[in-house]
Amino acid sequence: MLLKTVNKALAILALTFVLPNLATAEALDDRFYVMGGFAYNFLDDDLNLEDDLGYHFAVGKPISRHFNLELEATYWRTPVDQGPGDARLQGIGLDLMYFPNRDRLPFYGLLGVMAGNLESNVSGVTSDE
Repeated sequence: MLLKTVNKALAILALTFVLPNLATAEALDDRFYVMGGFAYNFLDDDLNLEDDLGYHFAVGKPISRHFNLELEATYWRTPVDQGPGDARLQGIGLDLMYFPNRDRLPFYGLLGVMAGNLESNVSGVTSDE
């Protein structure tokens, strides 16, 4: 008899804490999102290229409470330090973002793969390096 009473009390206590949290839990916003950004590239002096801005664009979508998937593109172009010429880097990639606790502290881990193309008319900077 005592065991049944304890079990009922524990069940009521558990429901007291669980039900309010279920009622206030927010639904995952699973809409697509767009993100753009800039990056400043600090280059090695041996490359004979100037430091310059790069651009980034991504389209993503939350796929679960802990994961987002993003398709990203990047573009960077920089002139030569002295003389004519420039180097351009274009790339496209896919990222999987892991959010351990999206609601309280939205930091994430990132696993991604990217393929790109480097075009250059600067001596010593080629896509083969």
